[in-house]
Amino acid sequence: MELKQFSDLVAPMTCIVSVETYPDGSYGNIRIVTGNEAYINSTKAVAELGGSDAISNKEFVPDSPYEEFVPKDKNFEDYVYRSAVLGQTLHSYVHPERFNFLIHSILITDA
Repeated sequence: MELKQFSDLVAPMTCIVSVETYPDGSYGNIRIVTGNEAYINSTKAVAELGGSDAISNKEFVPDSPYEEFVPKDKNFEDYVYRSAVLGQTLHSYVHPERFNFLIHSILITDA
């Protein structure tokens, strides 16, 4: 099954993330590979808002570096690394300071 097809099986906003790993266990680029329609539509909506309050003024392009759509954050990178590389299933809630909503995230891995 293609990654896009897999993400489309999930109704809430969903994206597939990849983590570049090195032989020493460290990581490099973290990319948003694809997402379901809810995720892609959210990037379009943010791009249309524009202005200084937008995280990104860019519509989604597959396999983009995550920081083009989410502010660069070492805690987020560690969270993604622990799931993608270490194989941990993770679950959390985040309330971004600048937005009036809660992000409920569940990270699973195919490893």
